[in-house]
Amino acid sequence: MVYKGFVSGTYPARSYAVSIDRLVNWYPEIVESQLGKSQIAYYPTPGLILVVDTSNLGGAGRGMFALDGRQWAVIGSWLVEFHPDGTVEEYAGLVDDGKPVSIVANSRTPTQLMIASAGRGYIFDSAALTLTPLAGDFEGASQVAFLDQYLIALTPDSSQFQISDLNDGTSWSALDISINVASADKVKAIMTDHEYLYLMGSKRIAVYVNSGNPDFPIVPVPGAFIEMGIRAPFSLQRIDNTLMWYGENEHGAGVVYRAEGFIPKRVSTHAIETVWSQYGKDDDAIAFTQQRDGHTFYRLTFPAADQTWVYDLATDMWHERAVWDSANAAWHAQTQRFGCYATGGTFGRYFVCGADGKIYLEDNYTFTEDGRLIRRVRIAPVLANENKLVFPTRLEIVIEPGVGLDGDPAAQGANPLMTLRYSPDSGRTWSNEMYAPAGLHGASDTQVVFDALGSGRAWVPEISVTDPVNWVIVGANIELKTGKR
Repeated sequence: MVYKGFVSGTYPARSYAVSIDRLVNWYPEIVESQLGKSQIAYYPTPGLILVVDTSNLGGAGRGMFALDGRQWAVIGSWLVEFHPDGTVEEYAGLVDDGKPVSIVANSRTPTQLMIASAGRGYIFDSAALTLTPLAGDFEGASQVAFLDQYLIALTPDSSQFQISDLNDGTSWSALDISINVASADKVKAIMTDHEYLYLMGSKRIAVYVNSGNPDFPIVPVPGAFIEMGIRAPFSLQRIDNTLMWYGENEHGAGVVYRAEGFIPKRVSTHAIETVWSQYGKDDDAIAFTQQRDGHTFYRLTFPAADQTWVYDLATDMWHERAVWDSANAAWHAQTQRFGCYATGGTFGRYFVCGADGKIYLEDNYTFTEDGRLIRRVRIAPVLANENKLVFPTRLEIVIEPGVGLDGDPAAQGANPLMTLRYSPDSGRTWSNEMYAPAGLHGASDTQVVFDALGSGRAWVPEISVTDPVNWVIVGANIELKTGKR
C-alpha cells in the first residue's frame, strides 16, 4: 500500500508520540499534473559552484545586491563587485561589526548604491567606482530603504528616520528627520513595498507613505497598522508581492508571519515554533528570499542556534537545509545566508554568500557544495495502528532510478546507495543501517527495496543519501502486518 505522508514537509513535534518528521536538503513539489505517480515529489536542494574565493578579505559575507547585470557582495569590511569569470573589484572602507548590511539603489540616480553597515551609511558610485562614508548632518543608519526618489536611513537604536535630498544620497539635512509617532517602541527594521514604507518595531508595525508635502513628505497612513512587531531585524524580506518576518509583540515571539494587506498571517507551524523557542538566542535570525522553478523560498538562518529553515510559498511547507559534519555526526546551519538573482548577458543565475566569505553560484544540477558531499535525510511519519504491534515486511522508496554517474565505475555516485535505519518506538531507539542500490547509469528498472524491518508500536523509517546524483523521490510503498496487541 502507499505510505501516506511519506512525501511531505518537515514537522518535528514537541512529543515523540506525535511526530518526528524531518526533511533535510530535499524540498517538496506539488505535482500539478494529475497523471503522475504521486501528488508530491522531493527534489534535491541545489549544489554550489565556487565563483570567487573572497575569504582572503578576512570576513564573512554580510549582504548581496544585483542591478542591471551587475552584482555586488559585502565581505567583511569590503564591497566586492564580482563577475562570472571569477574576477572581482574590491573597495575597502566599510566598518565590519559582523552583522548583515542593508543595501538599496537610488532608482533615479541608479549609479548610487547606499549601504548601511555597523550603524554607518555609505554611498557607492558605481560609475565613478568610489565608496564614500556619509558624514555631516547624516545621523547614521542601521538599515536603509528607498521610496519615491528619497533614500531613507533608520537611525540606530531609535524611533527616528532620516531622508536624503531628492534624488541625491550624498546630501542629508538635520531638518529632514522624523520620529515614528505611530508606536512607542523603537524601530528595528524598515522596508518599502507597494509604495509604502514599513517601520517595524518590536510591538507593532507602522505604515508610511509619500504625501508630497514639501516640508517633509513621508507621513503615516491613517489607520494603517500591523499589530505584530519584528523579533529579528534582518529576518524582514520582500517576497511574493508582500513582506515576511520573524515576529514578536507584547504577547510573545517566535512565529514567522506573512503580510496580507495590513493583516499578519502566521506561516510557521507549532512544531517548528517549539524548536525555535528552545534557542538561547533567536533575534539574530537572517533571511533571504529566492524564486526558482516556480518555488518562492524564504530561507531563515539562526546563526547562534546553528540551524537553517526554509518555507516554500508554493507548497506552504517547510524543510531544513544543513551541512553534515560527519566527523562529529552533527548538523550545522547552511553557510549561505545572503543571495541575489543576477540578470543580463549570460546571467539569470542565483548567487549566494555567507559565513565562509566565498561567493557561489547555486545550481540545480550540481549535487555537491563546491565538492563537499551533501547529506539528505527524510524521517517519515510514524506508522501505528491503535497501539498494536506492526510488522513491516517490505519498504519501497520510489525514486527516479538509474541516475548513477556515467564514467569511472569506482567514482562516488557511480553506484549510488540509499541508507535506511528504522525505529520501533518513534525515534527513541534505532536499528543498524541497511543499504539498497539506486541503480547504475541508465538502469531505469531499478527498485529501491528494504525488507527484514522488525516491528514496533510506533514504527518510523529514516532514509539518507550522500552520493552526488539527482535524488528525486516520488513516494513510498509499505507492506505490513498488524499484531493482535
